[in-house]
Amino acid sequence: MRPVDYNAAAGVFAFRHNGPRRHMTHRRFPTTAEALQFAVEGLPPSAQAVLETDEERFEGLTIRQMYEAETYPLERAQRPLS
Repeated sequence: MRPVDYNAAAGVFAFRHNGPRRHMTHRRFPTTAEALQFAVEGLPPSAQAVLETDEERFEGLTIRQMYEAETYPLERAQRPLS
């Protein structure tokens, strides 16, 4: 994976299952760092997220690794993350 530009604009597609239904939402963020924060801290653990930035898509474990990287510029949540 190439270095992440945490200052680039990004979008998050979030998928949630509600029984047999699947609900998708999309949010744009001014920075990738803010999009990562939303994907990890703002979505329920049952949601699946796809982050799109610089014409690349990331999901699952890759989103978590980008958020937990030493170069991540924002303060992380104080609560334990699942």
